[in-house]
Amino acid sequence: MRVLAWQRLPVAVRAVLVGLLVLIAGNLPWSILVSANLQSTPSFPWAVLAMGVYLWLFWEYLRGRGWPRTTTETRRTKLRISPLSARLWQWSLLAGGSTFATLIVLLLFLERMVNISQDQFAALRSYPFFSVAAVILMGAVVAGVVEEAAFRGYMQVPIEKRYGLAVASIIVAIMFSLAHLSHGLSYALPLVPFYLAGSAIYSLLAYRTGSILPGVVLHISTDVLLGALAFREAISTAGPPTRPMGMYFGPWGSCAAVVVFATLGTWSFRRLAKITQPNARTSAQSVVAGIE
Repeated sequence: MRVLAWQRLPVAVRAVLVGLLVLIAGNLPWSILVSANLQSTPSFPWAVLAMGVYLWLFWEYLRGRGWPRTTTETRRTKLRISPLSARLWQWSLLAGGSTFATLIVLLLFLERMVNISQDQFAALRSYPFFSVAAVILMGAVVAGVVEEAAFRGYMQVPIEKRYGLAVASIIVAIMFSLAHLSHGLSYALPLVPFYLAGSAIYSLLAYRTGSILPGVVLHISTDVLLGALAFREAISTAGPPTRPMGMYFGPWGSCAAVVVFATLGTWSFRRLAKITQPNARTSAQSVVAGIE
């Protein structure tokens, strides 16, 4: 009876619920571990080691290992981790990296005009630098692996198959942005446009390449960079940050960087589309063929 009730739910609703379940299962242990670590023994980041083991088991389960065996193929196809050729890696990372560079420059410039709270990073200033660096790095890895698996894998794949890329990207972007509001409204709310645009890039990359792996790499890299910059500003000793993140680029420098990165990103995505165009639709369908 419960199975029938679940199957009667729209595909989009089921995909969102499953994606959120994957998100919670991946992120909650890290939140608990890092909190306990910093409160008990902040000089030794044992939470990073413990989370590394859990994250490996988590990833292996999502890709089809473990019980029940009847869901092995479904889990594997929903995760969407098809191996990529060197050429696809090259163009996907160039396209995604360039467009994310555009967003980061805009974000750094936005920080000049909007007060983006850094309270969550300022709380780390009392802990040893090594521990903080390890926590930021593992936090980026957890976010990259878990969020890409949850949003661009388990959530996007079924919606994309049923309703197409555009609808899937919109739904996933909205859920991705809402999930980040848990970081606190003062920090996350000004970043909603960044989350929406970033999610769209990840979704397009997953669709074009048939894999979330480029998105995982870019997600981790972006989070490490932004986390390091934010923490650097948060630990400024003379009151408010003396060198806001936006000061790295002046108005004209920001405009020039945006034009350069946006142009490179657009050209790279067009090139990526030409490489994958003959198989784009069939690839997207074959990835999810085992779900039904």
